[in-house]
Amino acid sequence: MTITKGNFQKNWIYAFIGYFVVLLVIIVSAYMKIIPTKIAVIPFYDTIGHFILLGVTSYLLHKALGRKVIKNFNCSIPIGPVFVSIFVICEENLQRFSPNRTYDIVDLAANLSGILFFYWLDQVFPPFKEIDFTSVLKRLYIFSKKVLVASLFPVIVFVTLAITKEIRFVYIYRYDFLLLFFIILQIIFVKIKLDSKHDLKIIMLFHMLGLFMEFYKVTFGAWSYPEYALSKVLGVPLYSGFMYGSVAGFLCHLWRKLNITLAKWPRTSVVAFVGVVIYLNFFSMKIPKDLRTFLVLAVLFIFFRSKVEFTNTKVRRSVPLILVFSGLGIFVWIAENIATYLGAWAYPYQLEKWQMVHLSKITSWFLLGVVCFMIVAELLKKRRDTSDIDLTTMQVNK
Repeated sequence: MTITKGNFQKNWIYAFIGYFVVLLVIIVSAYMKIIPTKIAVIPFYDTIGHFILLGVTSYLLHKALGRKVIKNFNCSIPIGPVFVSIFVICEENLQRFSPNRTYDIVDLAANLSGILFFYWLDQVFPPFKEIDFTSVLKRLYIFSKKVLVASLFPVIVFVTLAITKEIRFVYIYRYDFLLLFFIILQIIFVKIKLDSKHDLKIIMLFHMLGLFMEFYKVTFGAWSYPEYALSKVLGVPLYSGFMYGSVAGFLCHLWRKLNITLAKWPRTSVVAFVGVVIYLNFFSMKIPKDLRTFLVLAVLFIFFRSKVEFTNTKVRRSVPLILVFSGLGIFVWIAENIATYLGAWAYPYQLEKWQMVHLSKITSWFLLGVVCFMIVAELLKKRRDTSDIDLTTMQVNK
């Protein structure tokens, strides 16, 4: 085991010490229940605070230690972010024993996401004086354009939900119309080659996995579809499968447009086992929700070294896979808020009046994003290994 050399920078050390003192004051104030109540008017102030406070703490410690990493088994582990991660896991669990604090997996997820995000920022962006902001904006525009094109099917789904909510149907029920419309839309996507036949197989697999979970969740009252429809099975309208399929389609499109490859991807047997355990956990209504903590930690451990490599313009770049999982979880949570507002389905607390979906769902959708990504990655990898066309990079082997 070797430790890379790094220069201790006094300014960063002073900045970290000063900031950490402030952080400790905030933590102690929370335990003593003397945090100002006025900040509660800010939406999600607590989650946002966890994300920023611990993310900046990790960033400053990483800089103060001269960006030192431990190298072992061809793996570089940043000391600062790891220390802060251990600190937040211990501190969050200590809250179980305080009458004024409550253990919350959302807070823990926000802490760890902030640490990962700020570490990624340190790895990707050079000092501000070296940044060509014109080039950054250009790359951001190109990236946003590719993401928007890849999101075409999900966007049409949400637009259709919004429009049909304001229409009074006479000869057909709304959910039945949505099912017919999405079937026709999917056929069009295949005919004009926006979706390949291999994409369609992955999308249909997601349909089936999503519907099985819907049948179970609706049966046990986790959420419901309040409108009547002929195409309902066990209380679930069959159009709902397209919402899961649209996530698969989005990933397949983005995979090609960004020429995605995976670095340090675990063995297929490990990936399959983790995916099955996470998926089966969605079918458990009796196991305590805190089991998600162990699943999230298992994902962090298994995929800590994994990276997504992609090409947006000309330069090959990479991003930690854990950050991608977090982004998928937040993306699905935002989509869920939009969908429930448009009447696609409803949680029990939304039946009388729409309310924002609880932030704790981000953890669930983080895990669902892990399953979705693993399935797409493995199936595209298999396709690459058995075809002359590499669907992971979309390059023809010559």
